[in-house]
Amino acid sequence: MIAVNYPKSYYNNLKALQLDTCSNLNPSFALSNYEKLVNKTEPEYVKILADSQNLSSLHVKSTGLQKNIADILVLALDERRVGLKCQLKILDLSRNNLQKDGVKMLAGVLPYNNVIEFLDLSKTNMGVSGAD
Repeated sequence: MIAVNYPKSYYNNLKALQLDTCSNLNPSFALSNYEKLVNKTEPEYVKILADSQNLSSLHVKSTGLQKNIADILVLALDERRVGLKCQLKILDLSRNNLQKDGVKMLAGVLPYNNVIEFLDLSKTNMGVSGAD
């Protein structure tokens, strides 16, 4: 049997994940492409965040993350989506390259998330217009 055929599940007791200054974390994912799909399957990054119910702190500063990580976080953080239970209280995305579009996408999902208490978007190249 090929490993791809095994169902993947993420059940762990992880409470905090710190990946500061790690490289190669940028997934090849675009929310615009995902929304066009008829049969949507959650990206693995979303599954990890949503199924790790004890994970309350994610630190990924200075990792070179770009807008596509915001696409994934929008899916994981939106409490209106059925079956997702992302419990992140602390999210540190500082010193990444999210730019204006990535920050605006995250801001759009925050009204639908009652869990996040601390969000660090400092030095994300959002510019003045991204802060509006």
